[in-house]
Amino acid sequence: EIMISELFFDPVSDDDRDEWLELHNPGDRALDLDGWKFTDGITLTLPTGTRIPAGGWMVVARDAARTRLRYPELSPNQIVGDYAGTLSNQGERVTLVRTEMIGNTAVEVEVDAVTYRAGSRWSRWAAGGGSSLEVTDLRADRELASSWADSDESGKAPWTTVQVAGPLDFGHPAVASVDRVQFFLMGEGEALIDDVAVIPDGGATGVSNGGFESGLGSWKPQGNQSRSSVVAGLGMGGSQAFYLRASEKGEPDGNRVYGPVSPPLRLNSRATVKAQARWLRGHPELIVRLKGGSL
Repeated sequence: EIMISELFFDPVSDDDRDEWLELHNPGDRALDLDGWKFTDGITLTLPTGTRIPAGGWMVVARDAARTRLRYPELSPNQIVGDYAGTLSNQGERVTLVRTEMIGNTAVEVEVDAVTYRAGSRWSRWAAGGGSSLEVTDLRADRELASSWADSDESGKAPWTTVQVAGPLDFGHPAVASVDRVQFFLMGEGEALIDDVAVIPDGGATGVSNGGFESGLGSWKPQGNQSRSSVVAGLGMGGSQAFYLRASEKGEPDGNRVYGPVSPPLRLNSRATVKAQARWLRGHPELIVRLKGGSL
């Protein structure tokens, strides 16, 4: 009658209030879910007036008010809550039941249950990477990992300007002058980078090919960021962009992407470092820095 079709169990925000799951009515008639209960994994008795139209969906949220703000495209009555407990980040069984009278006895009848897992064959990005875990085929056996997949969130994040200006006064003492700009993700994930610039006070940008229109050029992806590449049509305004792919947490030495800054900047001079970035999936924290950490 009703199916658990999607679970957002490990939000990229690390805030349990952003959790939710989705119910689907695959039938050809609307169903009233008044008094139906979640008993395993989370606890909630669905409120009076809970109704899912034929072929429709409903979101059951850890924090319904917060979820309505985050998903304004959904009708407010498509979101109910708040359930007690949290969806396990490692996976667990979630059960939905309804009460039926058998003679004079009230009996809880299981409507649907799923046992999901995190990572491995089940998903790559649902475990804290920004995706939900969703059923790929509503007719499939949902006990199998092959029936589930990560939701694609890669088209939803906006381009964001990352920028800082100030003195180059926190650099490593062994770095006499700054001749490189670096960037990397602080965990496994993917992002687009465009329009990288290092601008000394009173001077022109010191980064050539910061928009990647000449391809990779002098940019060097290394270590766990080495699967990165330049792609066409995904940059600002449809230009080329750098597709940053990180298999683990990046770092300044060895696991990074870097390009030359010319002419080199003097320590304790002032400059601006900036770039355009757009999150695609996975870890949401990006570092853009000058060699030696001076800015």
